[in-house]
Amino acid sequence: MKNKVSKKKYKIIFNFSIIYLFILFSSLVIPSHTSAATLSLSPSVSTVATGNIFTEKIVVGTAGKFVNNAEGTIQFPTDLLEVVSISKSSSIFSLWVEEPSFSNVTGKVTFNGGVPNPGFNGVAGTVATITFKAKKSGSASIIIADGAVRENDGLGTDILSSKSGSTVNIGVAKKVEVPDVVIPAIAKNTVPDKPVVFSETNTNQEVWYSSKSATFSWKVPNSITSIQATLNKIASGAPTTTYDNSVSQKTLNNIADGKSYFHIRFANAQGYGPTTHYKIQIDSTAPKAFTPTVSNDGYKSIVTLNAKDTTSGIDYYSIKIDNLPVIKVSSSDIVSGKYELPVQNQGSHDLVVIAYDKAGNHTEASVRFVAPEVNAPTILVKPEEIKEGETLTINGEVQYPGVEVEVFTQFGNNKPVSYKKKSSDYGLYSIVTDQINGNGDLSVWAQISFSDTVKGRKSDISYVKVRSLEVSENLSKITSRLIVFLPTLILVILILLAIYFGFSKFLGMKKKLNQDLETTVDDIHQIMMLLKGELYKQLEKIEEVKIDRKLNKKEQEVFKKIQLKIDDIDNIIEKKLKKLRK
Repeated sequence: MKNKVSKKKYKIIFNFSIIYLFILFSSLVIPSHTSAATLSLSPSVSTVATGNIFTEKIVVGTAGKFVNNAEGTIQFPTDLLEVVSISKSSSIFSLWVEEPSFSNVTGKVTFNGGVPNPGFNGVAGTVATITFKAKKSGSASIIIADGAVRENDGLGTDILSSKSGSTVNIGVAKKVEVPDVVIPAIAKNTVPDKPVVFSETNTNQEVWYSSKSATFSWKVPNSITSIQATLNKIASGAPTTTYDNSVSQKTLNNIADGKSYFHIRFANAQGYGPTTHYKIQIDSTAPKAFTPTVSNDGYKSIVTLNAKDTTSGIDYYSIKIDNLPVIKVSSSDIVSGKYELPVQNQGSHDLVVIAYDKAGNHTEASVRFVAPEVNAPTILVKPEEIKEGETLTINGEVQYPGVEVEVFTQFGNNKPVSYKKKSSDYGLYSIVTDQINGNGDLSVWAQISFSDTVKGRKSDISYVKVRSLEVSENLSKITSRLIVFLPTLILVILILLAIYFGFSKFLGMKKKLNQDLETTVDDIHQIMMLLKGELYKQLEKIEEVKIDRKLNKKEQEVFKKIQLKIDDIDNIIEKKLKKLRK
């Protein structure tokens, strides 16, 4: 019985172990479908003539993820198209599980390539370039039948989310219209003149082209018996291949990169004439892989642009920061291999740089950089107290010359009002505001502004007391009244003192009238008390004003004089009354 229980127990444990291992294995092996990558053909739509060749690029996009492998199968209609060649010279991949290959029998192109750590991260990385030839008229659909893009996560997770092919509209080949050329009559016993050559594919002899094919056309005079033509790297070379006089056009494929020269001459019964040399410039290879670096200088971020192209040379760069619009950087914008990036808010940013050569081939690179913090301005506001309707002068300094400083003023939660001014060569700025509308505590601060979305750190907030027009007018009225009333007050005091001293003298001679004098002085004291009360009412109004703001110098002097005079008069009368009552 005991053995049966033990066997049952072990069986349960074994089953649970199997289930646990299966779940663990599934979590490690089964990829999570965080689809992000794309496989596509570029261009997606094109139009060609029968017999012409064209190229399609296999492009991978990773949507911000790093991938280390991509594979696929591309199908094309063999009745309309045939593959001429496949090039991986500008590929983002350097390792190949399966070299790019094609079959014009099955109508398939296959590839399976990879790249070492850290992998590839980009919007449009070229996997390979396919050169097709259009066989006959029709609409050819080139599709990506199968594919995978694997993330560099240690698991080989397939993150391919979409595949898009291309459509090629093939029309009847147009006969090249060579412009009418006046061919002078060939005199007897003379050789032909130089041929006049045109190229529909390479119209400008000084421009670089990425296609490895070129077409040349010419008109053949009636007296010509044969033609010689050759393409080589010799600028003044002689043609060597002979054609009959029916040939008026030549298309050459798989032309080597660099400068080449098409040489052609006519022959008649007298022999060969002089040779025409037509230059073409081919660059089918993308710039070499490069790594941009970003360094900080003050508030600026500077990127080093160091891409190399050995054939046509670098023409320009396109730069994209985060999701901002693309910036085209020409060679004239680059100083000593460096370019100043637009100022960004402090923090990490993604930078994608694409280098284009003069034939339009491109290579992409990406890097993450940290933008520096932009220091806050200093700020000084004058005066610290104003009346409504007056202006403020705001001065300050920044660490950076020639930057735009934005000053803000705000009452409470109202919408801030802003003023902008560029700092001087010494980093100084000065702004005079418009008339201030409102009253209360006005907040004032400043910050450097590079755009509506990119700004530096804010300065400390300064506060200005803005008094309403009504309070300011009342204070002015009170002050004016006191200033007018002060001479009158002093005159009354002098008269009362004269009366007092007159009575005092009289009391010295007439002691018997002492009682009456005491009564009189007491009456004067009552009058003074009434006057003192009225004065204190005026002073209380001034005190109320002092709660809201500081008195100016003139108002303070008036205030102190009135207090002192009232106290002096009151003390004199009190002393005399006490003396009389003894």
